[in-house]
Amino acid sequence: MTVNLLFGCPSPRDIPEVLNEHPHLPCDIFTVKYKPEWQAYFDIREFFLSHKEYTHLAIACDDIVVKPNHVRRLVRDLELFDYDILSGMMNVDIVTGKQIGRASCRE
Repeated sequence: MTVNLLFGCPSPRDIPEVLNEHPHLPCDIFTVKYKPEWQAYFDIREFFLSHKEYTHLAIACDDIVVKPNHVRRLVRDLELFDYDILSGMMNVDIVTGKQIGRASCRE
């Protein structure tokens, strides 16, 4: 299976450390700026569903730095295992910057 990933980012803020990585990501990016959360997620969903060239949608909040190798690994895993749904979560302590827990689930 060939994965054509769309990266969706609901973004009410401009965080340079995050935005600086976006041009380097090996996938198309659809960013919804300065809208209420529910509207941003709705717009991302509608864009994805109306563009049949994309096989998968990845959504990440606007305050995590996504690197090209993260996207490549996600695409590799999707090509290897063909998950219907792949989900994850990340919690970082904003004072120390250390990860305080992580969870992921797959079907």
